[in-house]
Amino acid sequence: MGLHPMLDCKKLTSVWVSTDDTEIAEVALRYGAQVHYRDKKSAKDVSSSLVGVQDFLHKHPEISIIALVQCTSPCLLPMYLDRACEMMLDQNYDSVFSVVRQKKLRWKEVKQGESTEALNFNPRQRPRQQDWDGELVESGHFYVSRASLIRENLCGYVEIPEELCIEIDSETDWIIAEKLLELYGYKKNVNELKEYYV
Repeated sequence: MGLHPMLDCKKLTSVWVSTDDTEIAEVALRYGAQVHYRDKKSAKDVSSSLVGVQDFLHKHPEISIIALVQCTSPCLLPMYLDRACEMMLDQNYDSVFSVVRQKKLRWKEVKQGESTEALNFNPRQRPRQQDWDGELVESGHFYVSRASLIRENLCGYVEIPEELCIEIDSETDWIIAEKLLELYGYKKNVNELKEYYV
């Protein structure tokens, strides 16, 4: 993913990389980001993103709105992050996160290996994909929230195209992500984005 999508986002006033690794910190600084050195509690392999955000906000109480961008979702375009920030600033949302629309018929396992039940459709009236809007699923690209981390009242979303939605959790994911970045990844001054950034 690199830092370019965040650095080129019009609405972000600063870009920070949260890490406890000096090599990552050096790269972040070289690209123009600031570095937040995570404390030991928030830098464990089992630490949640929320713990990392709380650590950052504890050391930066002046921050009123924070955007958490996940490095495991590399196919981010600045226009989606800008849209989320605009919703926070102009429409008074408490939080905005990225989603992908999926049209998948989901089942719940009732008894392991033996029985299931439909979760989002009636099996007697199976919908055709073109006849329903599908469901919104968190894509994991970003979460924008007021620093108080309020997750109630007005909560919005920015829909990301499915071809940009991959999370890197395995070697196979990495290979797929590289190809997706080659095809759809953010490149400065790409023609499709010209209209948005003029």
